[in-house]
Amino acid sequence: MVAAMGGEVGCVELLLANGASERTRETQGWTAGHHAAYYGHVGILRLLLQNTPWYIHDSEDATTPTMIDAALEGGQVEIARFLLAQGAVMFRHSSRSNLTHHWKMLKELIESSDAANRDLVPVARFLGEQYAKHYPNWKKEQKKCRGTLEAAIASSNVQLVEALLDAGFDVNARLENGQKPLEAAIKGGNDAIVQLLRGRGASTSFLSF
Repeated sequence: MVAAMGGEVGCVELLLANGASERTRETQGWTAGHHAAYYGHVGILRLLLQNTPWYIHDSEDATTPTMIDAALEGGQVEIARFLLAQGAVMFRHSSRSNLTHHWKMLKELIESSDAANRDLVPVARFLGEQYAKHYPNWKKEQKKCRGTLEAAIASSNVQLVEALLDAGFDVNARLENGQKPLEAAIKGGNDAIVQLLRGRGASTSFLSF
């Protein structure tokens, strides 16, 4: 695990040659591949896949995170694209309970203590692209992940809010706190987000003068 985190290809290769298993899991379900994906070590991933080609399908069940999940948690969009190109499946299940999983994951990343150290805009745009391609009707289930837009507004990241709107988040749908997006932006005092929302057609009917 440590060698995978550090991107030490030679060490990982030696460990595999001496019987180490790439499927060994930590308590949260992560393997060496998950750590390599999180830290952006494509060389480690290539080695693991060369050693065990079917490893690309590891963790594709309802209970454990996939390597694509790990890549996105680490803000490694290019690694996520690499995994997709190798045959990984991003959407493991199409049931309503799982359809908005990645948007909920993004909310957790936005609200995490180290969010300031990550550029989540590319992650949001990648998710928008993948949802549009595979599940364009996810917006019917938007009420289950409306906290994502709320978190983006609270973070005062106008580019992140813009990426979510581009992905299809409803500019007038009530957030988890019961407010409309524009109302939340006004109360948060972020003029750039206020102007963005108004430009996207946000209703001002809630305003009282």
